[in-house]
Amino acid sequence: FPSSISPRTMDSFDQAADANTVVFFLALLVVLVVLCVKRFSEGDDLRLFQTLMSTELATKIIHIKNDDPIIKELKLGMVDLNEEASRRLGDIIGQSSRVEKLIIYNSNLDIVGLCTGLQNNNFIQIIYFNSIDLQDAEKMDNLATSLRYIPSLKRLSLTRCNIGHESLEILSSALLNRSEDTLKTLALSHNHFRDADLDELVQALSGSSKLWELCLAGCGIGLQGCTSLAKLLGNHGSNLTHLDLNDNSIDDESTIVLADSLAKNTKLKILALGGNFDITTRGWLAISRLVWNTSSIDDVIKSNHTLCSIDYYSRYFDQPIAPVKAGVLYVYDVNLLCSSLEMNLTTNKNLVARRKILWRHARGDLNLNLGDFPIVNGSLPRVLSWFVNEN
Repeated sequence: FPSSISPRTMDSFDQAADANTVVFFLALLVVLVVLCVKRFSEGDDLRLFQTLMSTELATKIIHIKNDDPIIKELKLGMVDLNEEASRRLGDIIGQSSRVEKLIIYNSNLDIVGLCTGLQNNNFIQIIYFNSIDLQDAEKMDNLATSLRYIPSLKRLSLTRCNIGHESLEILSSALLNRSEDTLKTLALSHNHFRDADLDELVQALSGSSKLWELCLAGCGIGLQGCTSLAKLLGNHGSNLTHLDLNDNSIDDESTIVLADSLAKNTKLKILALGGNFDITTRGWLAISRLVWNTSSIDDVIKSNHTLCSIDYYSRYFDQPIAPVKAGVLYVYDVNLLCSSLEMNLTTNKNLVARRKILWRHARGDLNLNLGDFPIVNGSLPRVLSWFVNEN
């Protein structure tokens, strides 16, 4: 060293070198500890889940923990998860950026522990719970907190989850206060609403512009519930196209309320009413008049030209529509209803109205006049061309 550097300065250099060495080794020690802890925790997680489910499924959860890009879905069926396993699973899913679909059915788990971590997830698009008990307010409250903050959620299904009126109120509040309007499908079928006031649920869904399917089959819904749902159907801002009310307690009065709410609705295509055995001739005729009111030409034009199905089973399983199975309509009325629904499948609604007018006049149900003069044989070709024209 040059003679100009004092011994004190040399001591400072030595101390600095010693300090840097200590910092380096401390950092190295921290890295090694983190790696060891990570490896140890993975082993712990694997052993934890292996005691409660198949090795294949436990390994899949570890892959999710490591953010494996191939794993997009986690399906758990008929498993029993204790509090520790439920919380760990929630933490793992909550930190995952790959899982888009979570399905849990016929399982016993600590829903509070699961949802504590689940609320941190920003990527899940589909949550499907079937036969998971959500009657307890604390359970639903924790799930609701997660639902409120998951920004990418598109489909939520909570079927056969023992949801009562109190739990439904908590869920409705969460849906109303969601941070993002992304929900497209909501399925709450086979829960225990009974004929409860659904106004809070309707209020929560009325502000959603993305929701197109609502499934409430087998919930015991009657006149009071239908009166609430009528507000949603009469809301011009609603884009709902599918409403499943199969297997409820809907009667003639309830059906008339629904039909009246659809008078100016141009969005709903499917209103599933199968399995509502209290609907008699009066109720089904209200639906028939909704889609084809033959009182006058003006009434035909103002009829609903969008609704094209009243029974999922008839549409997808090639079965007779509900009023046919119930035997409450004459053949004539059945043909009228079926023809109306089939015509409504046509995209051009002006053409649908024209076809209804012509078809009803041909059957003799409508006195179709041109001004003050009835249609005469010589003018029929020109009239027919008007109905065939799609513009």
